[in-house]
Amino acid sequence: FNTLICKQTNVWLGGYQAILWDMSVNQYNFYLDEMIKHWNCYVISELERRGHSPWMISMDTLFDSD
Repeated sequence: FNTLICKQTNVWLGGYQAILWDMSVNQYNFYLDEMIKHWNCYVISELERRGHSPWMISMDTLFDSD
């Protein structure tokens, strides 16, 4: 478990505290999920722009029924 990543994530989320404060649990979970997906797309595009080759595990591999 990477505690440094957790600390960085908490700092990042702190910037959205005013928005998140008044949300219901369902709204918060949805918003957080969308923000994380947006951030992940940004990180992947930045890595590709810098010449790196990030890869993603396919859904079939993650949820193989075998």
